[in-house]
Amino acid sequence: LVQGNLDTELRWQRGHASRFLRRYGALTRDARSGGRDGAAAAPPELVIWPENAVQTPLDDPVYGRALFALAEKTPLLLGAPRHERDGNARRTFNSAHLILRDGQVDAYDKRRLLPFGETTPFAGLHFGARGDLDAGSWTPGGAPGVLVFEGRRLGVLICLESLYPELARDVVRDGAQVLVNLSNDAWLSGPAARAQHFAQAVFRAVETRRPLLRATPDGVTASVTATGRVEAVLPEGSRGVLHARVALPTGPPSLYAQVGDVFAIGCLLACALPALRSLGSAASHRAQASGRPRSSEIDSSRRTA
Repeated sequence: LVQGNLDTELRWQRGHASRFLRRYGALTRDARSGGRDGAAAAPPELVIWPENAVQTPLDDPVYGRALFALAEKTPLLLGAPRHERDGNARRTFNSAHLILRDGQVDAYDKRRLLPFGETTPFAGLHFGARGDLDAGSWTPGGAPGVLVFEGRRLGVLICLESLYPELARDVVRDGAQVLVNLSNDAWLSGPAARAQHFAQAVFRAVETRRPLLRATPDGVTASVTATGRVEAVLPEGSRGVLHARVALPTGPPSLYAQVGDVFAIGCLLACALPALRSLGSAASHRAQASGRPRSSEIDSSRRTA
């Protein structure tokens, strides 16, 4: 897991594209050699870069060629935009790309886009381009992201998608053995929001009983077990590589992955039914009390008789 620690706002400017690629390329070469401290026992089988690691598409004649050259030695999973022609219009996706050694590429397009950052919830509201690499308008993907790497099935969640349990459930039901969260929390102000985002991502591992790998530009980059234990984490605001050894699950998916929110809804109903029954009983008692003659009325009728 590679953490570049570069100013994320510079990614929108093509003039800084080479800087991003050089930083992540150098860290990737460090990872292959066991890191600068030689801590890793063997070269990695997969190198993972965060969301928005590069803002140039893979078909870029300069930077795309460099990415494929890096992947010739070690498969590379990274965040980068993907363009697609739809008639005369061009659609842009925030995507995760898996580049294999032989040059084959598989991609997942982010389904839940960030309001105001990647979508404009109110018609006609535009904030202007942040740089010459800013597409301005992004298109959501339409299918769960399960990318296959040497027989392993990776379930990809991009950034805030880790907040949605149903998205993690989708990829696990499609056979994902490992959850991979490519995120960019660099725009969040202060460490509290990043810690909260990471804590919510950990729940996806617990719910689905699948290990989680999380790569970010400057934190929180971490490796999490299928039970939610944080095995390793890179210091926030640092530049470096986190080596993670992942134990692939052998058992069936968790109950939540199989049935979703049925159990939670059942618990709510089990709690609600007694409350509704109690309310109904109280209403019945009130109705009976209102229909019974008052004692003063009874005494008056007796005197009249």
